[in-house]
Amino acid sequence: MAVMTAQSPTLLQILRAQKNVLSALTLRDIQTRFGSAPGFVIAILWPLSHIMLLVAINILGNRIVPYGESAILWFALGATPFMIVSYTSRFMMYGLIINRPLLVFPAISVFDVMLSRVLIEILVSASVIGSLALILVSLGVDFMPRDIKMAVSALGVALLLGIGLGILNSIMAMLIQQWATIYMLFIVFLWITSGAYFVPSALPAGVRELLYFHPVLHCIEWLREAYFESYHSLILDKYYVAAIALWTIFAGLLLERLLRGRILSG
Repeated sequence: MAVMTAQSPTLLQILRAQKNVLSALTLRDIQTRFGSAPGFVIAILWPLSHIMLLVAINILGNRIVPYGESAILWFALGATPFMIVSYTSRFMMYGLIINRPLLVFPAISVFDVMLSRVLIEILVSASVIGSLALILVSLGVDFMPRDIKMAVSALGVALLLGIGLGILNSIMAMLIQQWATIYMLFIVFLWITSGAYFVPSALPAGVRELLYFHPVLHCIEWLREAYFESYHSLILDKYYVAAIALWTIFAGLLLERLLRGRILSG
């Protein structure tokens, strides 16, 4: 009598199943986080309003603009990369915490949850940047950079850094109960030292050497060079910040792999 054996799934079947899981998680995340179209608008307005509020505070405070003719543009360029990193990393971290109950299903992995949130954060960040551009243009500000490729690269690396920090911190938050609070305090420190509203190159050499290790600062300096021809940063290292972004992604995925059992049983 012939023995019936179950056939192993083909690569195409595996990919289709993965696509279905990812689609379901993404739709669930959108429904949970936004609820509806107005909810998505609010998600965009939060970082956007944060950027514009910081711009308004600095303008009303009569802060001197060291480069360019537009105070609005200068302050917006300082805030935008930081907000991309901050909001992306935080919501990715919270995404894994919120979706933790789904990990009891064998078909859903930690990586699936993180990847679905990555797709959403890319959409939100792109919408924020597009909305900011429309607002600045409506205010009569020339938002077009002198080097579009450089500007896109700076914002892209900022988003990549936010994703990497989000992956790393989401794993840490699953292991340490108070990690989300610790990271929120760390973000405040990052903001103060990010160089968003001062020129790092104007600082003493010793201070610049310390600030060199600040990855978000490099994103801001990178974006400034894309806009102001006379802006030449003494601290910018594009390869360094790109390497840090990739390292955080690798470290987060490695931690997930090594500590998967503790994460699922926690």
